Amino acid sequence: MAGSSRWIVAALAALAACAAAAAAESPSPAAWAPRDPIVADVVRMSAGGVSPSAMVEWLRRTRPAVAPLSADDLIGLSQAEVPQEVITELIALAEAPGAVPPAPPAAAVGPVPVRWTISYRAASEADADEIPPDLALYLDGQLLARIPGAKADDRRGTIAFTRPLPPGTVSIRALLERHAPRDGAWRYETRVVAEPIVLEVTPGPRLAVSIEYLENWLGLPRPPLAWSVSRDDEVLVSRERQGGDPRRWPWLCEDVEAGVGPRGPGSVQRVRLADCVRWASLWDGAAGIPARELVRREAETQEFAEFPQK
Repeated sequence: MAGSSRWIVAALAALAACAAAAAAESPSPAAWAPRDPIVADVVRMSAGGVSPSAMVEWLRRTRPAVAPLSADDLIGLSQAEVPQEVITELIALAEAPGAVPPAPPAAAVGPVPVRWTISYRAASEADADEIPPDLALYLDGQLLARIPGAKADDRRGTIAFTRPLPPGTVSIRALLERHAPRDGAWRYETRVVAEPIVLEVTPGPRLAVSIEYLENWLGLPRPPLAWSVSRDDEVLVSRERQGGDPRRWPWLCEDVEAGVGPRGPGSVQRVRLADCVRWASLWDGAAGIPARELVRREAETQEFAEFPQK
């Protein structure tokens, strides 16, 4: 009798060990987590009391792409008490043509290196003593490049530099700026080239942008702006004779207003204020554009030097 009791105890211990091993190998509800967002939604709906028929109907109407279910997924769904007909519908969707695992999140794309070449040639002025205006290029409201007029008079001023840009669309505006100290303050005369330069910056190696402002030395009102974008020496975009008629370019309102004295605008200033554009309007309401006054002040601290400097 004693031997029989010992045999029964040993058998019960073996069964308990097997059960423990099986439980260890099976994922518990706490340990298992669905990899697929659709499976996660089904588990959430089941826990929230949604009926099996409603879940099946939802899956059939939306027909989402479901990743193939693993053995752990099936065990986890059963332990989460998801109805069998819903599990069967998930298996059918996972086996349907076009069913694919969820795509991994897209990797972040960093700034794109851009090689810039800017050229400026001004036409000879009627007054030989008058220096041509500076050519200033602004990218989304920030100074990209400045070529002083003294370097563009009767010859071609060119600067080249590298500046990375984030992928996306950027807008560049060309301005012709005159500046002179008067009565302890700076006075400005600034005209805006009518057409913006809109660039699409895409990831990849060796992106280059060339911008040329070449005035007609014969005095003809020909659009002076040309620009191109290339990658690995292959031209992607090229534009010639851009900018419209220089005689019709508007003045920049803020710079005209900066020169108005205590007695109000003079006759020339009134004419220019009647045909001027606001700084903010050049950027189509983009966020984060610095005020024109701040941009002018920064140029004054740099004494309107060539930018970027070599």
